[in-house]
Amino acid sequence: MGMFNSILADLTCPVTGGVTPDAEIQINWQEPVARALQVYHTGDQLEHLCPRYDSTRVKTDYACDSCSRKTVGRDGLSCICAADQRWHCVFVEIRGGRIGRILTESEFQALANAAFVDDT
Repeated sequence: MGMFNSILADLTCPVTGGVTPDAEIQINWQEPVARALQVYHTGDQLEHLCPRYDSTRVKTDYACDSCSRKTVGRDGLSCICAADQRWHCVFVEIRGGRIGRILTESEFQALANAAFVDDT
């Protein structure tokens, strides 16, 4: 398993409509030299971006806290076991190396014939 960077964003669950604050989208769209557990947000510039990911939308996924089954663990703390994670696809717009909007599947489908790179 290699290192990766992440995008943190507030994402709406397509199942429950709930919001997962600071949902983590793991990315490996940069040259290996730039993969150092960096955290990015919408509007940030991605350094050393691989050319195939620039000026497109990237289909990827994230684990949704809103609809994943929670388990009450030790001392009453709530957690989500890996087997109980629910994943949803999103499309991250990249323009000029900068992170743009993050679209749900339904928002992306509303764009007629939009191109994307599949990174799921």
